[in-house]
Amino acid sequence: MKEAFESLWSRIEPIRNLRNHIAHGYMLLQENETGSFELSLSLPKDLDQEYAVAAKHVTFDDLQANLKELTSVIEAFKEIVGFRESALPE
Repeated sequence: MKEAFESLWSRIEPIRNLRNHIAHGYMLLQENETGSFELSLSLPKDLDQEYAVAAKHVTFDDLQANLKELTSVIEAFKEIVGFRESALPE
C-alpha cells in the first residue's frame, strides 16, 4: 500500500504545482509564436517575470491533460482505499 500511495504522490505533484500557480499567482493570456493562446502563470515573487522562460506557460490542452490526470489519480486513490459508491448513505 505504501508503494501505491508513493506512486499517487509522484503523479499529483505536477498538478499541485499548477494549482498553486493558479491559486496564489496571477495570470496573463498571450498569443504565442504559432498564433494560439497560452496562459502565463506567475507567482507574486516573480511579479515582473510573466514573459520569462521560468514562468509557467500552459495551453488549454495542458489544463485539460492535468484535469484528466487528476481524475485518474482520484480514481486510483478510491481503489487503493476501497471506496465504493454503494457505501455512500442515501
